[in-house]
Amino acid sequence: MGKMKHIFYSKIRQALTKLSLRSRLLVLFISIFVISVSIVGAVSYVKAKNMTTETIENRLLREAELMGYIADNLKFLYVSDEAYFQQQLVANIRTQQEKLYNEGIQSDFFYITDGKATPFDTGDQELHAVPERMISQITEEQNGVLNGRVNGKDYTFTFQEMEEINGTYVIAVPVASYMDPVQEMAYSTIFVIAISIAISILLIVWFVSSLTKPLIVLRKAMRQVREGTYSKLLPLTRPYRNLFLLKKAMTR
Repeated sequence: MGKMKHIFYSKIRQALTKLSLRSRLLVLFISIFVISVSIVGAVSYVKAKNMTTETIENRLLREAELMGYIADNLKFLYVSDEAYFQQQLVANIRTQQEKLYNEGIQSDFFYITDGKATPFDTGDQELHAVPERMISQITEEQNGVLNGRVNGKDYTFTFQEMEEINGTYVIAVPVASYMDPVQEMAYSTIFVIAISIAISILLIVWFVSSLTKPLIVLRKAMRQVREGTYSKLLPLTRPYRNLFLLKKAMTR
């Protein structure tokens, strides 16, 4: 393993030594820029994703808690009329679902009793069944948030135990419904990064070329002097004049 590693690094060094100064500088500057921009973009995406997930989960927990208060009040008002209590509870759940939908969040509502998940009759249920493993976890934890995969889609399950319904109130939200804006932001970021990299590469190429061209010309002139060719004079334009002044300052 150590020998292979040594051979690998040796080949890299050999490849680098074959590159010109201009090529080395281009590889260095472009690599540093691309890596830096990519890291910044990746970190920004991860932070945005985590922040969005945390915000939505907290929001859904508050929604479940709010419905618990509503159910408690409704139960107090209609303690002797279970059917009307259920009717009013479903009406409030529909209002909650509509409010979430207006904010771009698709949601489904269930209640779990005796190990069975039953959807509320909201009229707009996309998810009609909850896997048994999720039911077991929800029943065991009673309150909180779980993430699971159902029918090939990722869901966030927010749940709270409610005595009024003799079970657990569950809000199921597809992850895609609240992560789509983050994904769109990621695509936009990738596009901007690609444009920035392209423009930066052009600027880096121009900068490195202007930096190394005088050195290349000077090297050719020195080779001609070494070979005894004095017919061609080095044009003393500004870049070369700077090199001349630098040499003069160093030999004082």
